[in-house]
Amino acid sequence: MSNSQTSSHNVLFGIVAAAVIIVVAAVAALSYGPLASTSRGLLYTAALNEYNNHNYAATLRLLNYYRPASTQSLNLLVRADLEQGSVAAAIGPAESAHRLEPADTDTTLLLGAAYALDHRNSSLIKLIAAQKSSQTAQALSSLKASDIVQAQELYVLGLLRSSQRVAVAVHLPSSQRSILLANLIMDLTPGRAGAIAATPYAKNAVALDPTNQTAQKLYISVSRKTGDSTTANQQAALLARLQTGRP
Repeated sequence: MSNSQTSSHNVLFGIVAAAVIIVVAAVAALSYGPLASTSRGLLYTAALNEYNNHNYAATLRLLNYYRPASTQSLNLLVRADLEQGSVAAAIGPAESAHRLEPADTDTTLLLGAAYALDHRNSSLIKLIAAQKSSQTAQALSSLKASDIVQAQELYVLGLLRSSQRVAVAVHLPSSQRSILLANLIMDLTPGRAGAIAATPYAKNAVALDPTNQTAQKLYISVSRKTGDSTTANQQAALLARLQTGRP
């Protein structure tokens, strides 16, 4: 073997060895001592960032680099599973998180959402019955509904994709449904592009219930974001008449 070949092999060996060391160090950091907490914290922060950008598959990949054990990490795992549509996969982590902190409202509601979306009505009814807080019990009861009420509660929980799937499946048109779908579109697609996509829903919300001030305000906001000042001004004038009771 020539000197150049030997040198090349040594360089390659060095690169491979360095990669192995990095992997071993990463595993150790996730498993032992103070570094474990730091590494998990960094991965959680990265996973949360991906979740906030609606990259749910990336969120799950980051969380699965280690075994989420805290309520915070388990709840994020549940959210990512639900938003990706992997409802059955969310049940186990949701139940684990609830066992850790059964009195935590967000954890309880996420478990309720998982039960509701997986159609586990008996489990959801038991969860509702176990609540001491009437407010939490009411929110869980809303999740038990199979219509726009459920979609609205999922939206309140920040489960945007889950809310959107339920709302789209509701075939009975209503101003509330159109308002929700318009808001979901703008939340998932910020800026002018989202406003343009939301415009038909905002317009429909007003058409279905011309006296609905929430619908009027939404249509005004959407029109301004798209640059349609004429429509915005017309709707603002209509809203002013509604608010003052003048014809």
